[in-house]
Amino acid sequence: MKQSLILVDPTLNPGHPLIQALSCILGPGQILSIVEGKNPEGYEPVVICAPSEARAVVTAYLKQHRDWLYDHPAGLLALGEEEEGSVWLRVAQELLGGSALQITRISADAPVSAAIDFALALRAIATRPADELSSEQLKDSVEAFLKEHNTCSLATVYQGEVRNTPLEYHYADGHIYCVSEGGVKFAGLLQNGEVSLTIYDPYRGFDNLSGMQLSGYASVPPIGSPDYVEALSIRGLTWQKAQALPVVLHVIDITLDEAIFLWSGFKKMGVGTRQVYRFG
Repeated sequence: MKQSLILVDPTLNPGHPLIQALSCILGPGQILSIVEGKNPEGYEPVVICAPSEARAVVTAYLKQHRDWLYDHPAGLLALGEEEEGSVWLRVAQELLGGSALQITRISADAPVSAAIDFALALRAIATRPADELSSEQLKDSVEAFLKEHNTCSLATVYQGEVRNTPLEYHYADGHIYCVSEGGVKFAGLLQNGEVSLTIYDPYRGFDNLSGMQLSGYASVPPIGSPDYVEALSIRGLTWQKAQALPVVLHVIDITLDEAIFLWSGFKKMGVGTRQVYRFG
């Protein structure tokens, strides 16, 4: 993603909870007063956040930079009561047309979650790669990376407590398999199964990026069940060997949903360094 540009009314400072939430999620980027008239060229996405009374200033800015904004991702966040905020947004939408990808009105004292939802939705749209690999090429690249590595960082959550555990893994056919003697991580795994994993190489500069963030759903097969035995065999173990160990082995079977793959090698393939692959 390119640098974002968040344009705010002078009455709003960068430390305002809603503005800071936008900047954190849409970063890297800048927060500037809209009255400075910063040229939006080169920034994506551009977000305009202002109260309803700033309609005149916002309209003047949009008219000045309409040609650029019309063809690039933009977000509009109006702060104010429903009727006033709707007027602000209607004027902006008429000027920008379809480029206004995310449009929301919230009150100035709304919870931070409102700005977070807005920013996440806009970021998801703005970061969709325009130059994607074919599905088969991307699948091959993703699976090659997963098979070349054997250690992941597994994040789980239980009753608001987040845990992140390094684990050895084995990848096969859209699944990550781990074995473990137990631990607190299983509280989250047994409660909801929603997990996030990261696999990455040591940092060697922006020209040598190589890392992957994965999401999926984990299950813990019952000890001795067919799924348990099959998972053990994939990890190179037999049920008999597992029974002979002095401790019980538990299996974690993660069905992968999505991989966000950041790899400098994609440049040589003529596409962006960030690619998104969906399993299944």
